[in-house]
Amino acid sequence: MAPILWAMEHDIQYCTTGDGGSIAYYTLGEGEPLVVTSTVLWSHLQLPPFAEYHPTDNPEGLGCGLEIVRYDARGTGLSGRDSLDFSLDARVRDLEAVVERLKLKRFAILGPLHGGPAAIAYAVRHPERVSHLILLGSYARGSDNRHAFRHFDSWVERAHEHWTTYTLTIANSNTFFTDSERGRKLAALYRESMTPDSVRAFLESQITIDVTALLPLVAAPTLVMQVALPSNMPQLEWSRELASAIPDAHFVTIASHRWTEEETRVVEDFLGVGQPHASGTAGLTAREMEVLRLIVVGKSSREIATALILSPRTVERHVANIYRKTDTHGRAQLTGFALRRSLV
Repeated sequence: MAPILWAMEHDIQYCTTGDGGSIAYYTLGEGEPLVVTSTVLWSHLQLPPFAEYHPTDNPEGLGCGLEIVRYDARGTGLSGRDSLDFSLDARVRDLEAVVERLKLKRFAILGPLHGGPAAIAYAVRHPERVSHLILLGSYARGSDNRHAFRHFDSWVERAHEHWTTYTLTIANSNTFFTDSERGRKLAALYRESMTPDSVRAFLESQITIDVTALLPLVAAPTLVMQVALPSNMPQLEWSRELASAIPDAHFVTIASHRWTEEETRVVEDFLGVGQPHASGTAGLTAREMEVLRLIVVGKSSREIATALILSPRTVERHVANIYRKTDTHGRAQLTGFALRRSLV
């Protein structure tokens, strides 16, 4: 299960928007820039993002050949709290401020959840700068999202008086009521990321968000990703709508809310970054090649898990995939295969 706080401290920096707002951001890794738009709601740079983007924090996450850029929207997290303007224009100004501060000329954008509309709007306004657009669990119309989760609206009316209870309910809902201790810690960070007034302002802004008319104007290669679960049927339809309206967009479904190496490979292949993992490697991924090398030198699954900072279960899954892809059975046969093919 993902940690509530990231394992490492990030070097938080600040920049100023065109209308004077203070925006907190950090960068992580080296390589091609990937700017992750703020989700606004519950945005906090100490919160794990929708997907763990970097191997430092998730061994199966993105980051090979990428410089990840994250920021908190105005009025949230570590950014300035003077403004509660969560309009589409304000969200784009926050993104523009970070891009200008880092002097990024051309980069990819990942728009998760509520960060998707700003990513789309920026890509249309600045087509010369956006190399790729990735939309993760997002939508075109904020009213659709607001309607699907309208049962939360009544809670907002009591948020001022019962702020702790409100955030605890939201946090436990987001963790599917599976871990009360995790929900408690998450709720505490939610209370640091926003206030009752900023949550209300965000929900009011949702009604005004609509980038439907912009979708046909997106020029950047686009990848749309969505979790395909029965509980996610409305979100699945929104994502399909995005993919069908954006020229030549690719649509990919994800098996669960947990970000794994498979999702990482899809994104890295789309961006054209990461380590080679097809040609000359028997179709093995970069992670599977690492596991294979350790198998050949005689490491046990537990030793491999320790060396690669993975769970034994994850290692066993990689081993099973390696056997399937190489059509081998047992470590001795696999080692012989690897040596004959000069894979190690």
